[in-house]
Amino acid sequence: MQERLGRFVFLTEHRDVGNDKGLTIRILGPTASSQQEEVLRFDCFEKQPHYHVGFSVPPVPIEAPDPFRWTVEKLRQEFGELLRDAGALSLNANEENTLADVLAVIEKTANQEPARG
Repeated sequence: MQERLGRFVFLTEHRDVGNDKGLTIRILGPTASSQQEEVLRFDCFEKQPHYHVGFSVPPVPIEAPDPFRWTVEKLRQEFGELLRDAGALSLNANEENTLADVLAVIEKTANQEPARG
């Protein structure tokens, strides 16, 4: 699924990575050095949930019983700060005003059963 927030794009997908699986939320956005790149990624995996700020190494563990709900709340409360830490451009006023709507759509659709191939 893809949702647009002005200059930012939220991509959600269910992934199976080695011995872990779960929902991944990627956020692509503009940085000072490029037009569009992955600035944040939240891997809400079953065994080792974590997130990446820019190209942070190592990833930051998510220590919560429900990594997806934790992620949505983190984005609601700290999205601007996370963008700054990732080296992304700041949200403009319109993007700030529509962030809650985009997160609501992600909440509604992200937990749908992944397509079987």
